[in-house]
Amino acid sequence: MDLFQDPLHSRPNNEVLINKLGITTQQELREAEGANLGRMALLVEGIKPIPGDFDAAHLKQIHQELLGNIYPWAGETRAWGQFQGQKHLPNGSLFFAPYQQIEARLNLLGNQLTQENQLKGLDEDQFVKRLTYYADQYNYVHPFREGNGRTLQVILAEVGRRAGYDVRISEQQIKEYNPARDAAILRKNGLHPDENLAPLRRLLALATTPAEGPQAEQLRHPALARPVPAPSPGMQQAEALRTLIVGSREVSEERVMQRVTKHHFKVSPDYLQQAKAQEAALVASAQAVQREPATWPAFRQQLLERVKQVEADPGITRGSLAHLAHVKKASAELDRNQALTPAFREQEVPADQLTRLGKPVAELWKLGQMEKLLQGQRTDHLPFPMPNPQGGPQHVPMQLQLNRDAAGAVGVEVYLPAAVRERMEQAAAQQRPQTSQQQQPPVQQAPTPQVEAPSAPQRRRGPKR
Repeated sequence: MDLFQDPLHSRPNNEVLINKLGITTQQELREAEGANLGRMALLVEGIKPIPGDFDAAHLKQIHQELLGNIYPWAGETRAWGQFQGQKHLPNGSLFFAPYQQIEARLNLLGNQLTQENQLKGLDEDQFVKRLTYYADQYNYVHPFREGNGRTLQVILAEVGRRAGYDVRISEQQIKEYNPARDAAILRKNGLHPDENLAPLRRLLALATTPAEGPQAEQLRHPALARPVPAPSPGMQQAEALRTLIVGSREVSEERVMQRVTKHHFKVSPDYLQQAKAQEAALVASAQAVQREPATWPAFRQQLLERVKQVEADPGITRGSLAHLAHVKKASAELDRNQALTPAFREQEVPADQLTRLGKPVAELWKLGQMEKLLQGQRTDHLPFPMPNPQGGPQHVPMQLQLNRDAAGAVGVEVYLPAAVRERMEQAAAQQRPQTSQQQQPPVQQAPTPQVEAPSAPQRRRGPKR
């Protein structure tokens, strides 16, 4: 069970997500979502457009509009419930982007799409090709616990509308929609990587038509086209981490087959199960690296040694060799590119200090602030409880930021407006004992708030791990 599920009513084969409707069965929840499709139609048809740049903030708004009348967490990413999630299929498992990087990856995609002028000025073939690329990228991020497919349909329709195209996936095409998205993530074809996108590209080609009218024609004018930009360092590292997952899975599967072949396929079910478990550990380690890229150096040797073992087998297939080549290329990228690697690792976060400040880690994930802390940024303004001489609750805005001292220890800095800091100092002076003998050393105090500085301190990184 995950944090999005209703703990009172969820059980095997009856996954009930926390909802506003008091629904207690999975079937009722599906029916409620089905009755809600009119909201999606308003967005897909452009009757109720939601402005934005296809970044994290924009997708959250779309999701909120789609499902806000059903789920209290609509508009929040998977990070709200620290949900990783994966999807098991007969021909492999799908692993989505880690929840720790959802906002960063969505913002990278939105920025890259903006550099391409949101696909304006492209002919139909070019448009479908680039739309397929972005459909796969957004789908891989899989930002939400539920409703990713519907959110993606709205994104595709809105990108099309801004570029002079109608993009509408029909009811007949819906049954091909999920398998096409899945094939793109699985990336089983190592020899011809573009073929992994072929089912999705065919689907979108059928769903896309040039919009009518002079305004749509103007949006398709070649003068508006922009060249495909070189991927940013963040996008390059994101792609390398994704390749690492796919490659580790393929290396593991090939290694299991080699072990079975060595015994001429005469192995017991227990042996086969044990071999699969041992090789699956490689994929689990790759997932850990994707969650925390700083752990890549520790995993690198293990992965490349396994690659050598698989590569040395004379019976290795051309497809497996191609996947190994992709793994080596991704490894080289991760050796030199740390754009997505956060300034702090999750296990370094001083959870006790945050709890004493009234902001435990789980709440900061729900508020969408933990990713900022891990990146070395200040949080948004958060309510900070203060003594109130008049009685009753009193909250003032505060910001949090992680820092690292000279010894490498991580602490929390608290930033309060200067006026608030001044009032705190005055109150402390009035309550200060008259003699030093009466003073007692503080025990387990929360971090001392700092005066609001005119600009944020520079981001600091710790030693490589």
